[in-house]
Amino acid sequence: MRNLHFVLLALASLGLVGCTATYQSQNDGTFSRGWMGSGYSESKMADDVYQVSYTSNGFTTVTKSTDYALLRSAELALENGYPYFAIVNQSVTSLVSCMTVKFYKEKPANETLVFDAAQVEREKRALYNLK
Repeated sequence: MRNLHFVLLALASLGLVGCTATYQSQNDGTFSRGWMGSGYSESKMADDVYQVSYTSNGFTTVTKSTDYALLRSAELALENGYPYFAIVNQSVTSLVSCMTVKFYKEKPANETLVFDAAQVEREKRALYNLK
């Protein structure tokens, strides 16, 4: 009986591990997009403005969803040749973290919260053990 409890506990643990959100695009074209379609997405609004969101699977914290949206924002800024970005609008629910971000070539003096894209990318990848 004790072995049965151990086996059931191990299976339950494996099931919960499968429920954690992964850092990947919602639009990657594969069936394995993550449980319940979790992942990031973005829409280009202008050359230097994107709307970025991360949809979680219900088992992911709001903090992690927001961090993943920040990470994707940093990646987009760097991919487009911008070392800095700022959040100009943000909406966070229990399942979706959505932000409008503006990219900058130089750090603006008039923005209150400006992120160094390379630093955000490094820190978030290290925090969540992402390659």
